Amino acid sequence: SLFQTISNIIKLCIGSGVLALPYAVNEAGLVCHVVGLSLVTLWNIYSTDRLIKCREYMQEFRYYMKRAESFSSADDSYSSKTSTESQRASLHQSEEHVTLHQNMSSELAEDANTGTLGKVSLFAFGKVGLHAIDSVMMILMFGIIIAYEDAILGFVQATPATTGSKNLDAILMLLIIIPLASLSDFSSIAKVAALGTVVLFIIFISIGYYGLNENGLQGFESISDQNLWPSSFSAISSWYGIVVFGFGSVPFTYNIQDAMKHPNQILKATNISLWIVFMTYAVMGDILSIIFWPSLHGFKTDMISILP
Repeated sequence: SLFQTISNIIKLCIGSGVLALPYAVNEAGLVCHVVGLSLVTLWNIYSTDRLIKCREYMQEFRYYMKRAESFSSADDSYSSKTSTESQRASLHQSEEHVTLHQNMSSELAEDANTGTLGKVSLFAFGKVGLHAIDSVMMILMFGIIIAYEDAILGFVQATPATTGSKNLDAILMLLIIIPLASLSDFSSIAKVAALGTVVLFIIFISIGYYGLNENGLQGFESISDQNLWPSSFSAISSWYGIVVFGFGSVPFTYNIQDAMKHPNQILKATNISLWIVFMTYAVMGDILSIIFWPSLHGFKTDMISILP
């Protein structure tokens, strides 16, 4: 359903990286954070739209080429009866289209296990494009695993669950993460993922409550120009690295669309879900940053570290 797809995209975006949002706000400033978030949201929606349009174009082109191929035999018999230059040129162009379609079909047949993103890359740029996008996706997935591994290690080492050895903790976490990351059907762990998102929201609420008990509403009364804008280009870079990590749906657009009951609603689902993510990041990041400003004068790391 549309609601389920919206929920899945939100869960795909909102992960442990949101715990660093107040630090990102501290780097970029309250105003720049919101403006920048809106631009990143628009860019992700636009990127999704372009991917969907590419897929539609590829499908329409292949359909047209198949029709041209089906008429090629009729064109051959007709060419023996025609003599005008324009007709010969039209038939020659049709033959070239058929040849192109046959070549592309053979390439796609060789890569029967290639995903839709790879097929679009193959269609647009040939095998060089296919290998390039495969390499980029491998780097992305390794990066995601490393980021989550690092975040989990940070949490575990501050709890009784740690073994006392960072290396051993890392190995144990990998033994848990790798099987989950290798699943082909995520429906069985969808409820667990939803629970994880709920836990993150509970953490936000708990930290906000702790901050209000400690500082009251002083932060809202002491907002100045210092809180509104970034202090340097380096601060903007830090903010960008955190925020971009919080929008992870674009590379998985085709996977999400293929899983939908009504695939034509993918753009609607993406628009709704990403604007919900935008509002969540904007509100949570700015409010927590303001609440803790009197005592911290800006977050220097993630939110978990400030808890007693």
